[in-house]
Amino acid sequence: MVDLTLASSYVPAFSCLAKSLATASLSYVLLPLGGLTALCVTLQLDRMFLNTEFIVDVNAVVVAVVACFAANHERAHNGVVTPATTALALLWAKLCILQLSRPVVRTRVEMCLYAALAVLMSCTQHPSEPMSYALGRTTGFVLLVLTNIYWHTATSQEEPLALTAARHAHVLLGTPLISAGGALGAAILLAFRWQTKPPAGVDTNPDVEAAALREALARSKEKCSQ
Repeated sequence: MVDLTLASSYVPAFSCLAKSLATASLSYVLLPLGGLTALCVTLQLDRMFLNTEFIVDVNAVVVAVVACFAANHERAHNGVVTPATTALALLWAKLCILQLSRPVVRTRVEMCLYAALAVLMSCTQHPSEPMSYALGRTTGFVLLVLTNIYWHTATSQEEPLALTAARHAHVLLGTPLISAGGALGAAILLAFRWQTKPPAGVDTNPDVEAAALREALARSKEKCSQ
C-alpha cells in the first residue's frame, strides 16, 4: 500500500524545481530588457499568495536563483576580465565539497566565507550564456539544495536554508567547467550520505526513517497553519 503521506512530501520538490526553471527562463528574457523590477514584483506576489514552506521554502530557493542570474547579468556587462574568476569559483566549489565531506568551519564562518567569495566574484566578468546553460545550472543547483533539505528532514537535523543555498551557489555563479565539476562532486558526496549510516542517534531502519520524515512533515504542516 502506498504511503500517501510520504509520497506527498515530494510535491514541494517538484514545485520548487518547476518554479525555479520557469523563473530562470523568465529571467533570461527579462533581465536584458531591464525587467529586474518586474521579476521582484512577481516573486513578492508569489510569496504572498502561492508560496509554501512545507518541507522547503520554495520562494526562497527561487529568489536565490534570480539573485544569482541578476548578478551574472551585471557581471556580463560590468565585470573585470581576470583569471581570478576561475580561482574564486574553484575555491567556492572546494569549500562546498569540504564542508559536505567533513565540516571544518562553523556555520557563521562558512556563511561569511561564501559572502566574501560572492562579493569578490561580483567584480569579475561572467560571459553571457545560452538559455540551455541557465536551465542546466538551475537544475543542478535546485537538485543539490533539495537533496540537502530532504536529508536533514529525514535525519531530524536542521540547517539554515540560506547556508544550503550559499554553499551550492557556485553552480550558478562559477565558470561552466568548475560549476559542473563542483556539482558532480557535491552530488557524489550527498549520494554517499544517503547510502551510509546517518549521524549518531539516527536509526537506519527504513520504517524509522519514514516515521521521522512523517513527523517532520507534521511539524512543517503545523508551522504553516499558524
